[in-house]
Amino acid sequence: MSDVLIIIDIQKDYFPGGRMEVANSENAAQAAVSW
Repeated sequence: MSDVLIIIDIQKDYFPGGRMEVANSENAAQAAVSW
């Protein structure tokens, strides 16, 4: 069995400078890209 991660429509609003900035959003995005 394989693991799968599907990411749909990452919103810029959650990243630094966005309207709803989330702590560590850049780290989470990098982890998703390298997963």
